[in-house]
Amino acid sequence: MSTDANFNTEFRAETTALYAVGLTFILLRLGSRIRKLGLSRLQPDDWFMAQNLLWYTLLYVSANKVIFGGGSNFMTQEDIDNLTPESRATRIAGSKWVLVSEESMVLTIWSCKVCMLFIYRRLTQGLKELKIVNAIFIYILVGFVAVQIALFTNCRPFSGYWSVPPISSECLFRLCS
Repeated sequence: MSTDANFNTEFRAETTALYAVGLTFILLRLGSRIRKLGLSRLQPDDWFMAQNLLWYTLLYVSANKVIFGGGSNFMTQEDIDNLTPESRATRIAGSKWVLVSEESMVLTIWSCKVCMLFIYRRLTQGLKELKIVNAIFIYILVGFVAVQIALFTNCRPFSGYWSVPPISSECLFRLCS
């Protein structure tokens, strides 16, 4: 990717710091819950947070792979004119990593939403507000399905997401603006 050294240094520092903070909170939460309940008595929100660790790690890795792996199919006309077979292969791989980063971002965010809703469900157990929490669960589920449909049907054919040069503007993801 055609980024300057200063951006690369800042990007790596910021993503690593944010990943470390997120990882710390996730591990502290899981450690606390395991200590309090034991591994066999963990609740659904704990398991969602545990699998969120996977999505968050994948998001961190994929974002850095795009920036430091040669870019994606988001290119200027000059980049398109200067494509070589090697740079095309690198950009195809980068474009696939962009798709992975988009999906891992969606899964990270929605896992956190579901985790919070399980916590709210536990807090409102036996109260009339539980119906509201259950309605929000349905709303979140419908939203997740809609986002997945949009992500996987926006670009046709699906391989257009990693076509270099891009076959359509609908097949472009901009990781960073």
